[in-house]
Amino acid sequence: MATEQALQALVAYKIWKEGKGLLYQFPKKPVAMPTISVEGLWDGQKVNQEKLTFSIQSKDGKGNPIGHFIQ
Repeated sequence: MATEQALQALVAYKIWKEGKGLLYQFPKKPVAMPTISVEGLWDGQKVNQEKLTFSIQSKDGKGNPIGHFIQ
């Protein structure tokens, strides 16, 4: 189940980053777009090591943390 949720998170991030909206949309009330920050990993980065360390944190439109801090 965790693998599925991790994949959904990556797909949601890709869709959001490309400006195509959100993976899940609940149109009943307008919501500010969340922010997702990644430290230790860059777009297009080539990795040739067995262990990669990075962290991801997401915040809602008000700056409050969403979900769990992943490291």
